[in-house]
Amino acid sequence: MTDVSLGLLEQLCETVAVSGHEDAMVEDAMVSLVSQEFRARGLEPMVDSLGNVAARAVPQRPVGPHVALYAHMDQLGFMVTQVLDVGFLRVERVGGVSRRCGVGTEVVVIAEKGPLPGVMGIKAHHLAAPDEEYTIPPVSDWYLDIGAHSHDEAAELGADVGQVVAFAPRFRLLGRSRVSAPSLDNRAGCYVLLEAARALASRAEGCPVTLVGTVLEEFNLRGAAPAIRAAAPDVVVGLDVAPACDPPDLAGKGSVVLGGGPAIKIMDFHGRGTIDGTMATPGVVAGMEEAARRRGVRYQKEAIVGVLTEGGRVSGLLEGVPVGGISVPLRYTHTTVETADTADIAAAVELTIAFVERAAEGLNLTRGT
Repeated sequence: MTDVSLGLLEQLCETVAVSGHEDAMVEDAMVSLVSQEFRARGLEPMVDSLGNVAARAVPQRPVGPHVALYAHMDQLGFMVTQVLDVGFLRVERVGGVSRRCGVGTEVVVIAEKGPLPGVMGIKAHHLAAPDEEYTIPPVSDWYLDIGAHSHDEAAELGADVGQVVAFAPRFRLLGRSRVSAPSLDNRAGCYVLLEAARALASRAEGCPVTLVGTVLEEFNLRGAAPAIRAAAPDVVVGLDVAPACDPPDLAGKGSVVLGGGPAIKIMDFHGRGTIDGTMATPGVVAGMEEAARRRGVRYQKEAIVGVLTEGGRVSGLLEGVPVGGISVPLRYTHTTVETADTADIAAAVELTIAFVERAAEGLNLTRGT
């Protein structure tokens, strides 16, 4: 099994790309980085008007179905909604940032003059009322401190309404094989996409593959559908993360664990105010399981409520397209300390490549027979 390139993974994690603003700092843009990595693998990227980045890897002798692999490039964050007279910034969440970890954290504002470091303020412990120790302030009460004393000084620093804010990027190694960063959802999937592209770019024979880095996943799953519709594949596979439910406070919530290998998606379902979700196509699941057994990749199965991914939006395209997913287990999702095991990431790369190889032999995607 191949090792994980920590250099590439760190570069992906430390490139700020809040949903809808994946190219906010052009020289450090996630869209540009993924395009650059595709080119380094001999593929020609194409960027659509939303910012989705697609590249085709077509073997000399194409056989089997056209497979699309996609991973969303964006991350959770905030948007500045107001610059106060005293220099603080008010913000609103972009995506499902956990309110439990929003206050009292280091952040960075993506401003025109360059990134502005800041902190999300929190009332001093010594001055908090007793009942405030057991409550989380609503987002409308949050405030961001960039070191400005007035509205004018904040403007001079470059702060303005409409700018996006991210948790300060911090890539850390934990123990022998684990990594932590605020954006591993979904830079782990982006890594799998790019390393799979490396192996798929120079095949003599096999499935034609379209590889897509998508935008706007964290903002209502908006990016993937147009990109997949344009690619018009026969089979679609999402590369994302799955909540690891091995911490003691998640006992009984799911079966995916850190270090147990990549998860083959069976189902995800939001279950909180929406009926949206993904039901993987049985023939795609069977192909993935066979590919894993052939390659000797240890894998898990993901069937979970509380999670929402792009597969549900994609499956209804093109008169119905078969979908599947390969997920990297991730602890502490949607927080500042998302944690993954590099062995799971490496195995996800192996499984993705093995599935494409297995698909070239043909998949049973018929229903009702």
